[in-house]
Amino acid sequence: MESSTLIVLGAGASIGGCLYPKSNSWQESLNKMPSTENFFYDVSQLTATAYREERHVNQLGMMYEGLHDFIVQTWGIEGFDPKGWKGISVEDVFTFLDVGERMYNSGTSYHKAFSRLKEELEGFICLMIGVRSADRDCEFLMDMFHHLDEDDRVISFNWDTIADMTLQIVHAPQFVSYTKMLRGEDFHVRQASRKGQFLKLHGSLNWIACRNRNCHLHREPVIPFSNDSALPASLLDTEPFEKCPECGYDRPRRMIVPPTSQKLIRKGSFLHRLWLIARDTLPRISTVIFIGYSFPATDFHSEWLFRQFRFIDVRNPEIVVVNPEMGDRNSRMWHKYSSIFPGSRITPFATLKEFAGAAWKVF
Repeated sequence: MESSTLIVLGAGASIGGCLYPKSNSWQESLNKMPSTENFFYDVSQLTATAYREERHVNQLGMMYEGLHDFIVQTWGIEGFDPKGWKGISVEDVFTFLDVGERMYNSGTSYHKAFSRLKEELEGFICLMIGVRSADRDCEFLMDMFHHLDEDDRVISFNWDTIADMTLQIVHAPQFVSYTKMLRGEDFHVRQASRKGQFLKLHGSLNWIACRNRNCHLHREPVIPFSNDSALPASLLDTEPFEKCPECGYDRPRRMIVPPTSQKLIRKGSFLHRLWLIARDTLPRISTVIFIGYSFPATDFHSEWLFRQFRFIDVRNPEIVVVNPEMGDRNSRMWHKYSSIFPGSRITPFATLKEFAGAAWKVF
């Protein structure tokens, strides 16, 4: 039976990456990708460079004043004290707004208010991640992706396009399959799962979907490149899609799965088919490499996916985990991986840099 490697990218794969290019000091100050746990603090931070000291800018307050004031009041923050924003998880805020929206009937003022704040938060997240990841590739991921065989798979739970750009630069066959799939080619679940793939299971900043629920493209992504054109230099170039190309509806939305416990992956949708492809690849996998993925409490779907190994008539896969918490065998992280993959050998690495240097020994 085919024996392949599966690479799983979590937020830590972007946070711990070494991003390029850094053409000026301003871009260098935005080099750090935000974490989930400290998202608002991280996006306010401009890191120190040779030309300027570290400083913080209240991006949220300048762009979305109402959302900013709502979080300040709800979490009891003293104005814009950067330290006061530490520990405020973007998942917690999104889930709080999601619960509030579901508490009230559609059309009521409370329902409208929570819906508006959710939309603003999603817009702010997309904007901040987009600014920091636009046109970026990762030196460490590049070292690793050079070792990919054509049948290996890559799953990303990230919205940014850092892994996409890196796969494109190394001319990985997984990226070719990815573009064909987005264009509607070779997208039958069984057929697609039998070849190397790049699957973004939580959507992507450069996937655009129609806001009109009656439109076919409400569930299917529109991509920022056409069937007959070369890929753009920037994978975040969505300018051609100011309106839905099918129904003409204004203001298409980014097709992403919000960071909330109420993740909706509707049956029959594009994302649903991606998850089925991911599940169908598991019998062919002998090694799974998790980079910066911590199985967050709100991500029920991913735990469901990887516990499916228990229903497959193959030997336990080798597990590699790149996460600094894995250095402690009494940590929550170690117990989590041991629980999901009982009987598997688990090899830990502390950092992406450390793993990239040893990747040739793993593949």
